[in-house]
Amino acid sequence: MLYLLVSNSYHILDEEIKKIVKDEKYEVIDYLKTTLEDIVMEASYSDLFSNKKILIIKNATFFSTKIDTSSLDKYLLNINPNTILIFTCNNIDERLKIVKTFKDSYNYKINNILYQKDIVNKLIEIAKKKDYNLSIESAIYISKSSLDNYDIAYNNLEKIFLYYNKPCKINESDVINLVSVSLEENNFKFIESVINNDTENAFKILNDLKIKKIEPLSLFNLLAREYRLMLILKEEYQKKSRSYIMKLLNIRDWQLEKLLKQASKYNREYLEDKLIEICEYDYQIKTGKIDKFLALELFILNN
Repeated sequence: MLYLLVSNSYHILDEEIKKIVKDEKYEVIDYLKTTLEDIVMEASYSDLFSNKKILIIKNATFFSTKIDTSSLDKYLLNINPNTILIFTCNNIDERLKIVKTFKDSYNYKINNILYQKDIVNKLIEIAKKKDYNLSIESAIYISKSSLDNYDIAYNNLEKIFLYYNKPCKINESDVINLVSVSLEENNFKFIESVINNDTENAFKILNDLKIKKIEPLSLFNLLAREYRLMLILKEEYQKKSRSYIMKLLNIRDWQLEKLLKQASKYNREYLEDKLIEICEYDYQIKTGKIDKFLALELFILNN
């Protein structure tokens, strides 16, 4: 048996796989870490007892990129009846011969992008199966706060389940507190990492923000705000009172302390250069001269 499952959602793919494998054991192979020839060899192999095996091939990018699939083509002429092969990928190129072959002759399922209405229905359904009572208003809030990304929404719902720890009615106020904090914290940690030149952590958080489809320009705006505040602080701190500066910058005492600590690491020229650099990237992004995330990555590396 052969299957091709297509979705840009990890959880959708996981749900579809579970429908096929049920409670049986399976092996996951990442195509990006091996070769098609090795996968075919593993699929072709049978042990002495002819036991059935299930292989899940994730990141099967050869369904979207034209490469030599002759080894798989040959396998399709003589399929091992004891092997179930499940290929998963984010997208496909329907012009490719291998895609047409699977659509015509094998189990093929493409899951369209889920929109807010779909996500809301799935969240309510998941909660109901676990005996939680999730209102449509709370489900909508989770979806919106997760940027209408099903994987993020699913993870946020799991976090809510952990918070309650037992089936019950989920309060909307708890949903707001638990979900909104997550997004704000990630943005805050990212800005902190960049400002403090913690490149490794900045890239780690950025990868998470990519999954959440955070707009890079919004991150540039947050960075610009931090550099601007530090620059103003350097100009005014020796001349004005703390209360005047907090009112001027619209910040609290703990924020002032944090800015003072950060600003002490840099001179005025450095902060001015950073603001100019952000302006230049902003112009290049808006004129289509550079990819948004690439610009952000270059900014982190040049920090």
